[in-house]
Amino acid sequence: MAQDNEAFALDPIVLTTRLREQSALDAPIAATVVDGAQTAPGRSDTLERAVRFAPNVFFNDQGGPLTIRGITSLGIDGGVDRQSAVGLYIDGVYVPRPFSYRDFTLDLDRIEIARGSQATLLGKNTIGGAVNLITPTPDGTGESALTFGVSDDGGALAQLTYETALSDRVAVRAAVQARRSDGYVTNTFNGDYVGDIDTLLGRITLAGELTDDTTFKFTADYNRDDSDGGLWFALIDDALDLEATHDFLPEAEVRNGGLSLRIDHDFGDFALTSITGWRAHELEIFLDGDFTGADQLGQGQIEDQTQFSQEFRLASTGDRPLDWLVGLYAFYEDFEAEQRFDLTSFPRSQWSAGLFDQQNTSLAAYGSVDWEFAPGWELSAGLRYTNDRKETRSEITSPSGTGFFGATGVATADQTFTAFSPELALSYAIDDQQRVYGRIARGFKSGGISPFLDPDGGANVYDPETTNSIELGYRFASADGRAFFGATVFATDWENQQVRVNVSPTIRLIENAAESRARGIELEGRYEATDGLWLGASYGYTDATYQSFRDPTTGAEYDGNRLVYTPEHTFSASVDWQQPVGNGLIFSTGLDLQYQSGFFFNPSNAFKQEATTIVDARIGLAGEIWSAELFVDNLTDERALTNYFDFGFAEFGVAAPGRTVGVNFTARF
Repeated sequence: MAQDNEAFALDPIVLTTRLREQSALDAPIAATVVDGAQTAPGRSDTLERAVRFAPNVFFNDQGGPLTIRGITSLGIDGGVDRQSAVGLYIDGVYVPRPFSYRDFTLDLDRIEIARGSQATLLGKNTIGGAVNLITPTPDGTGESALTFGVSDDGGALAQLTYETALSDRVAVRAAVQARRSDGYVTNTFNGDYVGDIDTLLGRITLAGELTDDTTFKFTADYNRDDSDGGLWFALIDDALDLEATHDFLPEAEVRNGGLSLRIDHDFGDFALTSITGWRAHELEIFLDGDFTGADQLGQGQIEDQTQFSQEFRLASTGDRPLDWLVGLYAFYEDFEAEQRFDLTSFPRSQWSAGLFDQQNTSLAAYGSVDWEFAPGWELSAGLRYTNDRKETRSEITSPSGTGFFGATGVATADQTFTAFSPELALSYAIDDQQRVYGRIARGFKSGGISPFLDPDGGANVYDPETTNSIELGYRFASADGRAFFGATVFATDWENQQVRVNVSPTIRLIENAAESRARGIELEGRYEATDGLWLGASYGYTDATYQSFRDPTTGAEYDGNRLVYTPEHTFSASVDWQQPVGNGLIFSTGLDLQYQSGFFFNPSNAFKQEATTIVDARIGLAGEIWSAELFVDNLTDERALTNYFDFGFAEFGVAAPGRTVGVNFTARF
């Protein structure tokens, strides 16, 4: 909870998604900045909830998982090698795989959500956009705080943030968060609550000056997640009643973390930036495979991933008619994974499995220029070249003899995918407070070699997919910083789309089998109505359909169907109000509303999740060094599915949590 008005002051919105600091008024892209205060405990403190403040953005950690303007990637049924279509970054370091994502936010400065292809400056697998989680940079003056919380789902929270100066040049900031809950789904097999939470997150950051012209930021983070797996599928009606029946009690362990070092050196006329990143994750999850109380099927997934990246870039500095930026990027990943599925009468060592081993080396060079060629007019152009090599070994085994993943065999492949990704933007400053722009961009998402085997026993190789997009935007920012408004219209053509097709109910392939189109509009704004009242809202409309999609295996045609995980309408609104009440105390209250129209989980559009409206509310009181806040998540107890699966004989789903009530206490020092 905010202690004083400055905590919610509407400072100018700053974006770094285009690799240099720009105001939201000047940057020729559609982007939303979610302030770190909005992601604090008791507010939108999960990535799924935080990104919904942006129009036409959808997150489902069991699905795509990130979808922007209809552009998404394969869900969990696409196998272990799930390449994102929307890039996720932590302080500029790419996070390529969903199990390296964090469910909960921890001590963030802000989240930048850029919509539309960002392939020129950020690279491959950003054809839909990019989400950058930006952590605070300590300077020794930041606030330290200790928070404790409880909630009616048996939840408990403890979070500590601490910042101090180590010298006149170096400061440190540490944050740690532990969460637990009993769960929100009743397992009717034994009467236990499931869908629990058991997480521990930590991060430490050192930052400061190496010389008068050189700064650095070093960050180390770690996440332990022993929650019970989350995939509590049940028959649709049971799922919406928050019930499931699983005899197979889950086992789940997820670990991920990383190191990053950013160094900036100012040479005067230009600056050098180096970003070095190392990240890794490992997991082992075993779950019920038939989603019933029958002791029949079990499933599991094991992953072990490490990655290293290095980026160098040079950029002009100062105020000049022509700004330029050039960069080099290298990325290496080693990924080993397996999926298992079989009859529980067999020991796990004999379960049918798909084994996958991949080394990915990606190299890129890029550059951009921003040229103010006439008063108020600016032309921005950029180009990136990407060389992406994948060496893969895929193996199907079945010691049990059941053949749940198809015919056994081994296939290896070595593929290289290359592409040029250009962008061009033209903007005009109507005056100091208004700007219009137009932008065109081509996005590139790498091809690959799937964990599955082709029917002939060879490697299942698929080609890259691309997007061609155009957008027109208008931006307004008041001179006093109290108001901001943005409007964007866009059109995207998605070509050579990578989709999952079935050879049988359990045998899958990845094919370039679809072409799609998305058209839409986006509106967003914020307004400081008075010194204690802040308002924000966004609206998005997306008309996104398959233009050509014929399943090469079944012959089913999905032309005209809506793209998956893409609500036609999204709307968010937030209100925060603070009022001094005497004796140095401040009363506060707030409300967040997030609406999504109905959407589909698969291309057949067989099942539609109807529209949902989630309302979160809070009320609190703060003194000089303390605060207490009562919060209610999902105030109206809205029920909605987060995942869906058609087993052939029945439809199953996983539901989101219902209403949760809790209280947080914070001491600041």
